[in-house]
Amino acid sequence: MKAPMQTAPEIRCRGCNRLLARGAIEVGDIELHCPRCKTRLHLRASCPSQAPHDGLHGDRYEREASEQPKD
Repeated sequence: MKAPMQTAPEIRCRGCNRLLARGAIEVGDIELHCPRCKTRLHLRASCPSQAPHDGLHGDRYEREASEQPKD
């Protein structure tokens, strides 16, 4: 018995319903431009990364751990 295949989510234009991409946005955001109707779509990740960071300089916790002297 075969397991049902999972298909990637489709990203479609809100204006003309044209397929623009397949897949999920895991981190950040993207802007798409529909070649058919010229609509611009701005999409953000639905579940942003859970890793703690300070935004400007990467992962603060990783940096602080590497700066601590080793015993």
